[in-house]
Amino acid sequence: MVADLAALIAELRSILGKLEVALGSIDTGVVWTDSKGRVQWCNRGFDRITGRAHIEILGIGLEGFLPLSRDGRLVPPEAHPLRLIMTTGVMEREAYQLKRGDEVLSLEIEGSRFHLSEREEAAILLVQDVTERARSLERERELAQSAALSEQKRLAELERAQLAALNVMEDLELRHKEIETREKKLQETMAMLVQAEKLQSVGRLAAGVAHEVKNPLSVIRMGADFLAKRIGEGDPDARQVIEDISDAVRKADTVIRGILDFSSLSAVSLKQDDLHAVLEASISLVRHELERLRVKVVRNIAKEPLLALMDRNRVQHVLVNLILNASHAMGVGGTLTVRAYTQKIGNAGAGKGRREGDRFKAGETLAVLEIDDTGPGIPEEHLSKIFDPFFTTKKTGQGTGLGLSIAKNIMDMHGGELNISNRRGGGVRATLIFKT
Repeated sequence: MVADLAALIAELRSILGKLEVALGSIDTGVVWTDSKGRVQWCNRGFDRITGRAHIEILGIGLEGFLPLSRDGRLVPPEAHPLRLIMTTGVMEREAYQLKRGDEVLSLEIEGSRFHLSEREEAAILLVQDVTERARSLERERELAQSAALSEQKRLAELERAQLAALNVMEDLELRHKEIETREKKLQETMAMLVQAEKLQSVGRLAAGVAHEVKNPLSVIRMGADFLAKRIGEGDPDARQVIEDISDAVRKADTVIRGILDFSSLSAVSLKQDDLHAVLEASISLVRHELERLRVKVVRNIAKEPLLALMDRNRVQHVLVNLILNASHAMGVGGTLTVRAYTQKIGNAGAGKGRREGDRFKAGETLAVLEIDDTGPGIPEEHLSKIFDPFFTTKKTGQGTGLGLSIAKNIMDMHGGELNISNRRGGGVRATLIFKT
């Protein structure tokens, strides 16, 4: 029996020796403590992690021997892994740091409590050194962060380059628009100069022709009057011929007066006057023609006066011409809409075709009068010619072609504008712009 016991002990020692060799060959530290936390056994892996000799570790209190920290703060005794294991019975793997000399190790610790007997408890802990892995992860994180910063920097530089390119493109677009605007303005100015020169030339020629024709017409008119008195009522046929001659002379005289008015417009005398009152007076002058054509007049004007700088008689001449033109274009049963308002430069445009800045300054207040008709409108090919002297769309003998030319000259002398355009809904709009 003694021999059997000795053999059993020898076998146990052999098994324990093999177990210690096996546990000593692994990198993970294995430590066994009693219920008071004193080290009863540990493997060489634990020796390597702590940097202490095996003999120095046995019997020592693990909590004091293994001071751990987390996130740079020392772990208090009640939160030490050994205390948690003895309290709860088991602890899942947790990360800690251990200061070993000048080096800080990254550890992962887990363990469990077990019973050696009914009265005796113990704990076993597995301690793994993951410093190199943590360092690799940190390097990877730093590399990823550096790459992200580099990418952010590259994207920022790219965005700056894109913004710079957009700014250059916007600047080029603005310059292109400025050039187009200046070119258009230059073309319009040249067209105005050509038109002005043409009007002056036509005016001089027309004045000469009118004076040359006026005297013979006077002789013809006086001769017709003389013959009418001599013939009396005796010869109806001769009487009719004389009346036809007199009628033709009157029409020719009307044309000549228009030519002379066109060629000899004198300077206007400007003073502030009520545009509403001038408009009403002009409508009153042509009231019989409006009634004959059954034209309905719609007024969109305020009750209070609208003061503008004007020569009252000249402006009344312009308005009468525009109202009659609109009435004759509409024929029977049309609607004439007039509206008057003020407009400040720098807001919405005061009228179609107005070249803001040519005659009016930013911040200047203008008086605007619009006359809309419901007629057929003006053919697009005629719009650029309507202010030319002697241009008319009326039938032969029904117009001199000087009305709009004279009206535009009058508005030019006022420092204002006269614009004629087709309305989108049909008909024509005449816009007069005055300084106030």
